[in-house]
Amino acid sequence: EPDSSADAAAARTEGTYRAAPLLPVGWIVPLDPAVRVGDVLFGTDKLGHFFTNGPRYLDVFVAARAAGATVDAAEIAAVRFGVEQERGWLGIAAAGIFSYGDLQANWRGMVFLRDLCATSSPPTAASPKLLRVNGAWALTPAFDIAACVDPCWDEAWVPSAYDDVEGPAVQLALRSMCPVWRQPPVVERWQRYGALGCSPRHASIVSALVRAGDAPDARRFALSSVCAGQP
Repeated sequence: EPDSSADAAAARTEGTYRAAPLLPVGWIVPLDPAVRVGDVLFGTDKLGHFFTNGPRYLDVFVAARAAGATVDAAEIAAVRFGVEQERGWLGIAAAGIFSYGDLQANWRGMVFLRDLCATSSPPTAASPKLLRVNGAWALTPAFDIAACVDPCWDEAWVPSAYDDVEGPAVQLALRSMCPVWRQPPVVERWQRYGALGCSPRHASIVSALVRAGDAPDARRFALSSVCAGQP
């Protein structure tokens, strides 16, 4: 179990946000500790997004469908809801950070809930299903969070965007850490992440929103950009 106080102290002296003001609430609310599920590293806040914002996404999705939207349009509406949250009190407005990892966890939470009652012909064994077994409801197969986690929960793999206050300090910290990212264990993890992949549908929605200017472009905070030209 992670030690939140130790992780918070290390983040202030060693982490990506060590020189960032993290205003206005970053000084009050400590950064979440990191955990590993399967082969994916992520902050424990992603679990909150999965279990809390996943249902909110589903509410938006269901409301859009009830209003006559197509499945594609309803999915876009759900992601737009998450983008507005990241632009507001869950992101930029609170701490200057727009997290695409948060959006990914939201999406996976919605997909999990949709799959509970989704039907297909033939049924797919990969999706969890809520079934009536011997007169009682049961998940088949049993719930395993590892089946829902993907590399896009890791904010080192999928970078966040930052406002003009936090951004320069984050880029400075990332540049100083470029040699770490080139160490063999990290390179090997990136290769495994690439093989695992994330959700193509979610990626396509987010990319379209970025191109339209409805979500911030985080590419300048990607390690491949920050560390370009570094030895």
